[in-house]
Amino acid sequence: MSVYSKPGALALATLQQTALADCVLSLTKANVDESPETTKAMLEAQECDFSGYAPIVVADLSGPFIDPQGGASIVIPTQLFLFDGTDVTPTVNQVHNWWIETTGGVLVAMGTFDTPHLMGAAGDGLPVTIALNYGKDDVIDVQTEFAP
Repeated sequence: MSVYSKPGALALATLQQTALADCVLSLTKANVDESPETTKAMLEAQECDFSGYAPIVVADLSGPFIDPQGGASIVIPTQLFLFDGTDVTPTVNQVHNWWIETTGGVLVAMGTFDTPHLMGAAGDGLPVTIALNYGKDDVIDVQTEFAP
């Protein structure tokens, strides 16, 4: 068995926070299976296009911090995707996945929401918060939370 030390996990989280400065958060309108073989092109082929959708550039990540659940974490603070209800002919999507990439376009992480989220009417919004953990259980653990 091997584990990261707390200082080592914190150092990795710090490096990742720097690497993810101005990362881009995007969404998919159809489910894309999560695996190490999933490519950015596969995600882009299913990228959302609901009325008002645009990928979000994340300027500031929170942390890093020693996570009480193990390892060290950084957090992409809540980013809010909003449906534009003013379109005359709105485009509706079910949101299935999220992904983040570096400013250089390198796919870093992806995830699937527990249940698809409908973006189709005025007032619909999807707040997304992502915690990236380094060193917990000797693997990278990605968690997502959203409020329907």
